[in-house]
Amino acid sequence: AASTAPAPAPASALSPAPVPAPAPATPPVADGPTAAAEAAAAEAAEAFGELGEAVAPEDVLPGDRRAAEPLKLRPWRPNGAQVALVPGGHDREVSEANKLLFVEKLLDWRLRGSIAGPIAAMREGLHAVVPPAVREEARRMLSPTEVHGLLAGMRDIDVEDWRWNSRLAGGLSAASQEVRWFWQIVRQWAADGRQDRMQDLLQFATGSRRVPVGGFAQLVGFNGGKHLFTLAKGTHLSAQSLPTSHACICTVDVPPWVSFEAARQKLSSALEVGRGRFDEGHAAGAGRNGDD
Repeated sequence: AASTAPAPAPASALSPAPVPAPAPATPPVADGPTAAAEAAAAEAAEAFGELGEAVAPEDVLPGDRRAAEPLKLRPWRPNGAQVALVPGGHDREVSEANKLLFVEKLLDWRLRGSIAGPIAAMREGLHAVVPPAVREEARRMLSPTEVHGLLAGMRDIDVEDWRWNSRLAGGLSAASQEVRWFWQIVRQWAADGRQDRMQDLLQFATGSRRVPVGGFAQLVGFNGGKHLFTLAKGTHLSAQSLPTSHACICTVDVPPWVSFEAARQKLSSALEVGRGRFDEGHAAGAGRNGDD
């Protein structure tokens, strides 16, 4: 119905994407893993109720420990479920007369209602690990924007800060043509206002599209220690290869490019291939994987 909205995964613990048909398999034994999964699904359906095609906001899982127990998820629906934005919304159509109400309720659901449970769980976890005195002091010292920066990093990328806080490995030097071409490409993106391309590159190299508070000097590796962005000579790569990345150590291996244009095309192609995140699943497009 037009007065409903797709239910996001956190709200219903389901994905609205179609479920692929299972491959033919031999019938499982009664006490096998499939039977156990079916029993768990039946128990979950009894505990939380199976979702219909249209559900109400109060059908959202509570987000507590009970809901997070293994396999305590509602059974999948082949076509997902929709949320009734108003009582009886599944029987109402959007019209010229009620379209503003529809937009208002849709925004409220997307920005507040659908994430109320996860936000409450995050608040509970924060209160469990951060003493009240520390929280009160942080509230006095930090604005919401600053807290956001501490948690998620900064969106805007300063290419000169990036280049200054980087290192070279594998025999590369500042005079190496691969290094000069690499930074020429990145500077051109900056000059063209292509923050999105620089964010793609940062994600390709580090796994994150954002710069930590304090700039590139504060990049960290897989063990939580500081690890500057690194360009390494790709001795295992040919001139036709794409650059490869090691996000756990903030490193990009560059091939022995034969020209600036080849370098630009290969670097751009690598970003297109590696831009999918682990949490995007099939929505990101099958076959798009990062290096590590």
